[in-house]
Amino acid sequence: MSDRKVVNDPVLFRKLDNPFDSEESANRAIESFYEGVRELRQKFKLPNVAIVIECGVMRESMREGRAFSWAQMGDTQKSEDLLAYGFGQAVAERKEMVAKLLAGITGEVPREQ
Repeated sequence: MSDRKVVNDPVLFRKLDNPFDSEESANRAIESFYEGVRELRQKFKLPNVAIVIECGVMRESMREGRAFSWAQMGDTQKSEDLLAYGFGQAVAERKEMVAKLLAGITGEVPREQ
């Protein structure tokens, strides 16, 4: 089974990381994204999906802020399972990255404790 696919594209990230003009425009974009995911979920027959979104938004005070949203589609009893799995994978990947970095600096791979 294919595990997490990490897409690290700094050029695209910089292009996308411009704040939405307002909270309303961010909400419209997020809801449209969710609708697209709902359609893809049906097309590819994926019963349970969890999504976490973070984006920039200009507040009414004209100060830039960050907005977060999340959605779970499918069996609502699986929300914690899905998100915990994703969190665990992210932690494991971060540990692996740090171990490789340390191995490059010291020439040794740290042992699991």
